Amino acid sequence: MGFSQVQEGGAMMFQVKTEMNGVTIGPGIKEEVDPKEDERKRRRRERNKIVTTKCWNKNEEKTECLQKESEKLQSVSAELKAQIEELKNEKQLLIHMLNLHRPTCIVWAQNRQSLEDERNLFIQIKEGTL
Repeated sequence: MGFSQVQEGGAMMFQVKTEMNGVTIGPGIKEEVDPKEDERKRRRRERNKIVTTKCWNKNEEKTECLQKESEKLQSVSAELKAQIEELKNEKQLLIHMLNLHRPTCIVWAQNRQSLEDERNLFIQIKEGTL
């Protein structure tokens, strides 16, 4: 036997729901319930419950899959950022080594580039356009 609360005309009334021969709809009003109809409703509720459970499980699996993919992508992103940082450091080291070598470079001395060309080359290297 279950209880439900109904508001009628501003006053609260309680109804008693029976599962045997009828359902109380209001004060003193009873509706006959067909046992076959009751069984149909019960089966429908049971099927709905199963479908709902499957839907929840499917959504939960999707969420878990997306969470794992997100974690994997975050890990890859962190690795790539670390690699970028290493490459930046290596670039700076190579620029420094090039600048140290330039005054003693025989090839450069043979080409006799003008001072202006040398400054432009240094600026290009510094800006990363070369």
